[in-house]
Amino acid sequence: MKKNLYYRSIMRRENTIKKFFLSLFTFFASGARLLLEVFIRKSFGERYFKLSAAVILTVEFGLLPFLLVFLQRKVGAVLAATSIGSAWNDETIGEEPYMTTPTPHAEPSLWAGYTGWYLFLAAFLLLSIKHHLDQKREPSVFDFQKFSLYGGALQSYMLKIPFFKTEDSRFRECIVEPLFFMAIGFVLILFHQYVGWLLFICSIFYSMSYISAYEAGDNFVMDRIDEMISNQEMEKSFVDGVDADDTRGFEFRGRRPESEEYRRALLPSIMTDDEDVLVAT
Repeated sequence: MKKNLYYRSIMRRENTIKKFFLSLFTFFASGARLLLEVFIRKSFGERYFKLSAAVILTVEFGLLPFLLVFLQRKVGAVLAATSIGSAWNDETIGEEPYMTTPTPHAEPSLWAGYTGWYLFLAAFLLLSIKHHLDQKREPSVFDFQKFSLYGGALQSYMLKIPFFKTEDSRFRECIVEPLFFMAIGFVLILFHQYVGWLLFICSIFYSMSYISAYEAGDNFVMDRIDEMISNQEMEKSFVDGVDADDTRGFEFRGRRPESEEYRRALLPSIMTDDEDVLVAT
């Protein structure tokens, strides 16, 4: 297909700010998806799933509770000091302060809510190692036997759940799969397990990242269709000046040479041969 310079330079819309935030969102969403997908999928592509990424996530989320507990204790100490200070008022000035010794009570451990957290991370790491070993037994991507960015197939036990049997992969990946983890997260939250919040938040990123991926795919196809239409209708619109109603909505906007001969001579420079280029990311 010919490359339409007018379409690519003028008509194709590109929101730079939106593109930046989507890229930033995708960066954070990749970890959230990895945390969940290892439990429900198998046969990942070599570049889609990396054991090193799973190990890094395990270490990061393994250390996170220590930071949260530390901050929680610091905030608690500040609040306690503030409440003691507020006990001093104008009436006690010049008098010997009288303070009651607080009755000792059993403080619930701040770590009690992280039991499920570390069990989840242990299961995540073990399954990640299993997926890594499975990758070693599969055909090499260098033999053109498998797409290296393959997102994996659903595990057989997940297909026993009715909602996962849908043939609409878009609906399943954007709605069903994240809702499954969100429901589990909600139940764990009711049992005061902080891992429930982790699953809940990751499921939101999971859904939004797939919605973004499908939207990008839609836009790519529409870009190719629009460019094909603009190629087919460029002569009518640019050279002949035909109305948009007769060119399937395509319209050349801008000043054109008065001479039809010059307009026709300019046409080949607007639509050039598109070289086949392999883009590596």
